[in-house]
Amino acid sequence: MRHKIITGEFYHVYNRGVDKRIIYNDHYDSARFLESMREFNVVESVDSIQSVRKHNRVRDRGPTSNRLVNVVSYCLNPNHFHFLLEQIEEGGISEFMKRIGCGYTLFFNKKYSRSGALFQGKYKYKHIPSDDYLKYLSVYVNLNDKVHNLHRDRGWTSISSYAQYIDLKKSRDRYDVENKEAVLSLFKSINAYRRYSEEVLVDIILNKKKYKGML
Repeated sequence: MRHKIITGEFYHVYNRGVDKRIIYNDHYDSARFLESMREFNVVESVDSIQSVRKHNRVRDRGPTSNRLVNVVSYCLNPNHFHFLLEQIEEGGISEFMKRIGCGYTLFFNKKYSRSGALFQGKYKYKHIPSDDYLKYLSVYVNLNDKVHNLHRDRGWTSISSYAQYIDLKKSRDRYDVENKEAVLSLFKSINAYRRYSEEVLVDIILNKKKYKGML
């Protein structure tokens, strides 16, 4: 039984391609998914990405913008994605995920002349009940490509928010997370978070069976 998502709380949200299929075939696919994350994360109604482009609308990404959720961290892998989200509007996570799921599927199906579902049912989510779990999950999400041992030599470079946490050079191919401070405020410094991440990653890789239910 699914528990109601509570506004102001943090959640690990994830899904994968139907039959574990690839959901990003190239750079343009992942860029479109990131664009969907940006443009659909507003309380107001959004018809489509095309309508946003047509009217040259520019989203206010500042702290007072009218968002559905705060993205705390994310990772896009070839056949699945992970989000760490804070719901800031009643029903925000549900609406955000519905818009992304429908909008991106329509784009993908049109581009590749296919039909039917792209994702494996409705997204999954788990409540994050404590600061310790929030810290741990931020690493699991931020470094999920390393959890699955995905490298450039396999033809894919996963996209995640980890660089934003440790102040690496900005990339144009990314989503600027709204609330990384929810995690970083729990550490004395960025270097402390980096060290913690490296330690936790080792634990996650050594105990992969424990995370089997999270892709």
